[in-house]
Amino acid sequence: MRVAFFCPTVSGTGGVESATRNLMAGFRALGDQTHLFLFGGSYDQGWLSGLPYTQIGSPQDARLARFAKYALGALRAVGGWEPDAIVCSDVTTLEMARLGRLASGRRRTLIASWIHYPLQEVRMKEKLDRADLHLAISAQIADDLQAFLPQQRQRIFTILNAIDVSAATLVPRPPTAAFLYVGRLTFDSQKRVNDLLVAVSRLRGSWTLKIIGTPSKGSEEFGEQLRALATKLGLDDRVSWLGWQQNAWQAAGPTTALVMPSAWEGFPM
Repeated sequence: MRVAFFCPTVSGTGGVESATRNLMAGFRALGDQTHLFLFGGSYDQGWLSGLPYTQIGSPQDARLARFAKYALGALRAVGGWEPDAIVCSDVTTLEMARLGRLASGRRRTLIASWIHYPLQEVRMKEKLDRADLHLAISAQIADDLQAFLPQQRQRIFTILNAIDVSAATLVPRPPTAAFLYVGRLTFDSQKRVNDLLVAVSRLRGSWTLKIIGTPSKGSEEFGEQLRALATKLGLDDRVSWLGWQQNAWQAAGPTTALVMPSAWEGFPM
């Protein structure tokens, strides 16, 4: 079977990228062929190493030009690569897949939605019923999809996000409490790192906080706001800003607890 993955613009350092690599590897392990079509590309391309992929358009393109490239790219992806199924990471790529299938005449190509957020956070979710089937990354998302699309209950399948634990090692514990945050940096947004800073500022005793991650491209001000908040709360000597790390656990060192203050997650990697 030939399985195409349609993915929107990504940072290159997030959970969607890890989940995509892992699911593509899973299909290949079953003997299937896979190909990634990136609509808008990736700001960091390190995660694409070894993956068969095609970039379609760029975030720098004007809106109309970008849409034209997406539409033409979808046609070429479906008509040229001739997939048996297309896995779409959001509603926009789902629409592109439908357009490509219609224009190419490949009506037997199955289209699957594969959203990575809770249903209430999905833009244009009313268009999800246009997919032939749905892959849910958690049991909660599967339940929400079944409630939202009762007529498609039998076409919703749960495939949990996976990680490779073959080389995993135990994280050593330090003598003094050391908390760790790993993820994108946001202020008053999904990841709620500002809430974490306020919370630790109320702790008593000895502790440190290590923060691994950076803001998304175009949201660099979040990093500045968080550092300013840490200074205002008097945390400069307790918080270490380690930036993005290829191996977060190795960079973090001895740790007491991983903390996740997110307002919501699909299935955190």
